[in-house]
Amino acid sequence: MGLKTYGKSTNALLPINLGRLYYQHGYQQHKNLLLDVLDRLYPSAGRLVQTNAPDRVEVIVQEFTENTPQKMQQSSSDGWIVHLINLTGFSGNTYFSPVPLPQLRFQIACPFKPSRIHVLGQQGSLPFSYQKGTVTFTLPSLASFAGIVLAR
Repeated sequence: MGLKTYGKSTNALLPINLGRLYYQHGYQQHKNLLLDVLDRLYPSAGRLVQTNAPDRVEVIVQEFTENTPQKMQQSSSDGWIVHLINLTGFSGNTYFSPVPLPQLRFQIACPFKPSRIHVLGQQGSLPFSYQKGTVTFTLPSLASFAGIVLAR
């Protein structure tokens, strides 16, 4: 990896064949390679999302805007979605049924206090707390995957 600092920014160049590395070494090593780069460029990134979920649960946080015609020109997002993928049944190139996981707790650095937190495809809301820029909630169970909406 090559790093070049210019002003306040740092650029990384990875002259590697990610597809080949993924095929040869598997998912975890592939992911760790990219996480090491992220940790080098943004050391505090690992503290933005904290959870008791096992390492085999992928957690991805993204901003979202509802996909409706009236929102096409909206510049601000409607909130965040926390994507969860349960990879406990994944082993290299083989897939088994994932192990159901109960009571997954999350603490996420969030610049806004959500008006509501809910799981896509489920009725009702999840109870949560918001203090000092951090939202905390518990997902009762995770089967294969889930999308948790933190609405503005």
